[in-house]
This record gives sequence, structure tokens and C-alpha cells, in this order.
Amino acid sequence: MALLASVHRPLHHFLVVTALAVACNPYAYQKGEFNAGSLDAANFAAPYKGANGDPNVNGYVSGRGTFSEIRAYINHQPRGYYSFPFTSGQSQQGRDPLLLYRDLTVVNLDSVGSKRPYAPNAYVFDPAPPNPFPEPPKCTPPANYQYDEERDDIRLDEQSNIFTLLPIATEVPGQASRFDYVPVVGQIEVTAAGRPCQSLKSERTLNSVLGTPPFTNNYLLWAIIDPSAGVYRVGEVGSLTDRYLADGTPNPRYSRGQTFQKWGWFGQYYLAYIDGG
Repeated sequence: MALLASVHRPLHHFLVVTALAVACNPYAYQKGEFNAGSLDAANFAAPYKGANGDPNVNGYVSGRGTFSEIRAYINHQPRGYYSFPFTSGQSQQGRDPLLLYRDLTVVNLDSVGSKRPYAPNAYVFDPAPPNPFPEPPKCTPPANYQYDEERDDIRLDEQSNIFTLLPIATEVPGQASRFDYVPVVGQIEVTAAGRPCQSLKSERTLNSVLGTPPFTNNYLLWAIIDPSAGVYRVGEVGSLTDRYLADGTPNPRYSRGQTFQKWGWFGQYYLAYIDGG
């Protein structure tokens, strides 16, 4: 309405309003598959903001949440895992919460008209089965590039995978928020061979460059989380007061919480996720 009203004012007023409107969009002059920055987790479901994460949507304070590994054992050997709750749909009476949506409609995946269990697509670059991550990455880094965590906002020696759905909560005034996000993705295998690392950041651009690759019938447990949240293994501590031992030497248990999670893209925004296999 402000722009419509401005046409009745002198032309220089219109130009000022127009300039301000353009200036409100920080990406107005960006072209191509640029890095739009870190994903804002304000609308994420609470479990995916991390323990003690900010519950607010407006004025969201990032980085408060943490994800701590829980100790477990397999055949007497120590292991660890990260726990995420079932959705309200998975918890319905009479339903197996471990079945993906549409599982009950699948009779034969090869039959005409059958539907595969629903999971949002994730574009996985050059997996090396059973490992979904290539070793080494197949993309082309800049000449003489060495990753520096203090300098680089993203790694330029790998191609991060691309996601198509976020763990968004549904907010209704007067009611507790709910979410239907399940941290399972359907793997679509693609390749970054011969392409500059991190040159693909969105499903839209990937499809325009690589077409529409087929689903591989593989599913992955990849939980998208607040990219500013710390992720800690069993026994690790993240408080700055624990950074050094009493004698002043570095605490071997101290972690900045930035080494275990992996990094990906959603519509040119950088995100973090926990790989559950």
C-alpha cells in the first residue's frame, strides 16, 4: 500500500521509497547460486533446536540449544546415539511408529501405481555404499585450497548434500505447537564430479543442471538441526569454564560442538544435520 500511495507524491519521493524497498532485500543484487548464509531455525520444532533452545519464534536467539549423545552399548561395546521424539502422527493408537507414512499402502514396489514410503528427497553426492559420503569428495576445489575453520564460512573442498524439507513446527494460537517432521530422507544419488565444490546449493538449480535423477530406494536417518547449536559426543563438555583443567592445561574433553554434525543446503541456505546412518 505504501508504494501505491507514493505514486501521487513527487517523483523523488517515489524513487526514495523504491530504493528503500529494494534495500530491504539483502539478496536483491545477488545472481546465480550464491550462498544465502546460515539457515534460521526460529520456526523449527523444539527437538530440532536442541536442549534449552530458545522456544520463541519472534526474536529467536540462536545457539542456545545443544545436542548431547546418549551412551549405549552394542554387544558390550560402547556406542552412542541422539534421540528425537515421535510426532503426534507416529504416536497414534494402533500404528507402528517405526513405519514411514504410506508404508501400509505399499504391496509391491515394482507393481504399477504403488507408492514408496514417504520421505522427503535428499540429493546425495557421490555416495560410496554403504557409506553415503564420498572418500575423497569428487568435486573440484579451488587451486591450492586448504580448509581453515577460522577463515572459511563453508568448506570449499567438498560438495554438501541438498535437502528439500525442514523440521518446521505448526504454530496455532492458544495451542501447543506440533510437527510432522520425521528425520528420514529418501536418497537420490547425484554426482559432483568435474564441478566446482559447493557450486550446487538448491534443488531448483540441481534439477536444471542435472535433470531429475531417480530415487535409489535407500533411506537415510539425517536429522536437520539448528546450525548454531553445539553437538557433543559422550563425555565431551562445552562450557568455556571447562576449557582448561585446574593446572591450566587444555581439557581433552572440551569441545566447541562443531565437529560431529554435517553440513548441507536448503534453497541456498546452509544447514546442519546429524547423520544417524
